[in-house]
Amino acid sequence: MMRQLRILLRKDLLELMRTKRALIVGIIFVVFALMSPLLAKVTPELLKMLEDQIQITMPEATAVDSYSQFVKNVSGMCAYVLIIVFAGLIVNERKSGMFNNLLNNGVNRWTFVLSKWLAQVLVVTGIYVVSVILFFVCNWALFEQFLTGESLLSFLMMYVFLIFVLSFIDLFSVIAKSMVMSIVLGFLMIFLIAIFDLFEFGRYLPNHLISLSAGIFNDGTLMDYVWPNIGITLGLSAGMVLTAMGLCGNKE
Repeated sequence: MMRQLRILLRKDLLELMRTKRALIVGIIFVVFALMSPLLAKVTPELLKMLEDQIQITMPEATAVDSYSQFVKNVSGMCAYVLIIVFAGLIVNERKSGMFNNLLNNGVNRWTFVLSKWLAQVLVVTGIYVVSVILFFVCNWALFEQFLTGESLLSFLMMYVFLIFVLSFIDLFSVIAKSMVMSIVLGFLMIFLIAIFDLFEFGRYLPNHLISLSAGIFNDGTLMDYVWPNIGITLGLSAGMVLTAMGLCGNKE
């Protein structure tokens, strides 16, 4: 099984590179990593220019504003980009006949799904690390300040959230009968977990990682929810991957 996984993982990584999916995700993440500090720095200045026409009270931009902007961008647009780019990878191979060809050559169904998920995780991990480094550099250039402890924990939470997104993407790619359906289910999932965040129990669900990531810079009491939320989100992610593997094993 491990030999199969290595071969499939190499194939899936090359496929993500060849189809430019990794490039698209990389460009989006890098753009937001560079734009977040710039927007945080420039927005108050732009609003000050409107003070003659509109009464606006805008505090000076700080490094916290920059970090919060980055968190919002990653949890918002970048999550949707992942859904659009990666949704349908499994269902497309099933429809094209590649899945059956692999099975006929002795590939395990569980290995097939695990390889797809690991390839996406590895690509997103590399891109995310590069984006965070670029964000730190740009943020230091504009604000000359690092929020080391809080930012590392904040970025860890956002990474866990991205793993969760990749996990339900592959689950829906197994369930769906088309790429479009897989994308729609992914968008519905984002909407659903946002609704859950309105309830008390939502504090321990994946979507609350977004609020925690932005809020721990100003509110130390939120730390009580960080590690339980990370643990639950990782558990849900593992459960979704295992469910996808099991459901794919039942596919004809």
